[in-house]
Amino acid sequence: MRLRSAKEDDAEFLFKLRNEPAVRQSAFQTRPIPWSAHRQWLKRALNDRNTVLLIAERRGKRQGQIRFSVNFPKKEAEVDIALTVESRGRGYGLRLLRRGCRLVFDRMPIHKILAFIKPDNAASLKIFSKAGFIRSSTVRRKKHPCVRMVLDSRGDI
Repeated sequence: MRLRSAKEDDAEFLFKLRNEPAVRQSAFQTRPIPWSAHRQWLKRALNDRNTVLLIAERRGKRQGQIRFSVNFPKKEAEVDIALTVESRGRGYGLRLLRRGCRLVFDRMPIHKILAFIKPDNAASLKIFSKAGFIRSSTVRRKKHPCVRMVLDSRGDI
């Protein structure tokens, strides 16, 4: 699996991925995303120095995405990950998460990466734990309870 920066040509792939039912269910905003809103979001994300948006590919086929929203003053980033239906359950999520986190720690002046996961999202909780994230607290995020997990740059990925 290789990671590359997202580009405009990924708009349709990301739109379908973001609107896939399981992805919407695990998101804090569960309603489908309209194409116009997606295009505006992607344009902002691609031009925002605080956003790192990467596409995972395997054998030339897109497998998923990982996005980091960087908060430079706090020296931390929040991570979001999504895999295609065909890529789930094959260990790709863990590889994507580990590689993405290593890349961001190497390239950005941050010390920790945060994940906010709904408590019923067992697959994500398991993958993030395996990647070295530590459960730190339960918080509310956009009116949803969620588990706050933290990966420290000094920890094992």
